[in-house]
Amino acid sequence: MMTFSFQRAFKYGFASLVLSSGGCGDGFLNSTSSLGGDGAGSRGSIRVIVINNTQQNAALTLGTFDQGDPNFLPDATQIGLDDIGLTLGPNSQIDAISFRCARVFSVGGRDLLDLVEASFEPEDIENLAIVDGAGFFDVASDSAVEPTLVGSAQATEALLGLDFNCGSILIVRLEINELGVDAFRIGFEVIPSASGR
Repeated sequence: MMTFSFQRAFKYGFASLVLSSGGCGDGFLNSTSSLGGDGAGSRGSIRVIVINNTQQNAALTLGTFDQGDPNFLPDATQIGLDDIGLTLGPNSQIDAISFRCARVFSVGGRDLLDLVEASFEPEDIENLAIVDGAGFFDVASDSAVEPTLVGSAQATEALLGLDFNCGSILIVRLEINELGVDAFRIGFEVIPSASGR
C-alpha cells in the first residue's frame, strides 16, 4: 500500500496540457496515461472508500473528470445529510464507490463542482454537498432542527498517472486537522492496480 499526501497544488487546464505535451512533465504523463478500458475508447474504473474519522456528519462531492475533454460528463457522487442518498455519519465509512477512470479524481474541487452544477438537473443536486472540499456538520436527532456547520476541509485532487492508475482503490480519509488552520483535512491512501491499467 502506498500513501500519498496530495498537498501539492493542482491546476492543469487544457492549455497547460497542450504546452506540456511536447515530451515530458506531469501534464504529459497525466494526459497520456491509460484509461484502462478493454477496448478502443473504453474506460476502466477506480473504487473509492470514504472513511470519516471525525465526530461530525460529513457532506461532500467526489468523482472523476477529464479536464481537457468537454464531452466527458463527470462521474460524481454526493454524500449528503438527508436519508435519500449516501450519508456519512460520525466515525463511519462508505465502501467501494465505483467511478469511471478519468484524468482527475477530485474531492470537492471547484472544477468538479462546476461540472456537476452544469451537467446535473438541479433537483438531483444535494446543495449542502456543493462545498469546496468537505463540510462537517452537527446534526440533531430532531429532523426539524437545521444541521450546524462546524468546519470544513480543503478540496484535494489526484492525477491519473501520477497519483493513481486505473483499477486502483483510493481510500479517502476525513480527519481532524490538529496542525492546520482548517479544523479538518482530507487524506488519501492508494492501493494501486497491479496491472497499471
